[in-house]
Amino acid sequence: PHFSTLIAKIENYSIPSSSVCLPQEGVTLNYFNSKFFSSRKLKFYNPKNSPSYFAYPPCLDDEDIKLRVKIFDEIDNYSTGIYRWGSAGIGLYYHLIGSLKTFVGYKVRPWDVIPYLPILLENNIPVSFYSSDESFYIISSTDINQYESTISIFQSVGVQLKEYKHDSEIHFSTS
Repeated sequence: PHFSTLIAKIENYSIPSSSVCLPQEGVTLNYFNSKFFSSRKLKFYNPKNSPSYFAYPPCLDDEDIKLRVKIFDEIDNYSTGIYRWGSAGIGLYYHLIGSLKTFVGYKVRPWDVIPYLPILLENNIPVSFYSSDESFYIISSTDINQYESTISIFQSVGVQLKEYKHDSEIHFSTS
């Protein structure tokens, strides 16, 4: 029942425009000409005591499972719980409006999250990412302590996330 359509224009490894359509919410989110637009007025919530969202793929190896457990523990330290709808696009929407204070994406498919990068930035929500031909990681949070702490967990295993800016280069493989 929960799905979204996400589109991003990638030009010279950056994102000049993106769009997210969420039919069950009756809203389309757009980033174009360095501005954020919504098809309807969004109701934003205070994420102070909100849960977090953790997206990760199935069939993880032993090392990935150990890291997933560390991330779960870190989320528990800062959050009122964890949600997972099975759709990163839905999780990011609820994070954007404040129903979720943190979104962590671990080895997610880039096309499930990339359109949100400029949208989150335009809404003053910090977001960091790591992309390679094999993996895509994302952390975004309105809780700066949880944001920095989760980034340090990724760094401890050699994943160097960088803060997203409009001129950030995004590299990934579609295979």
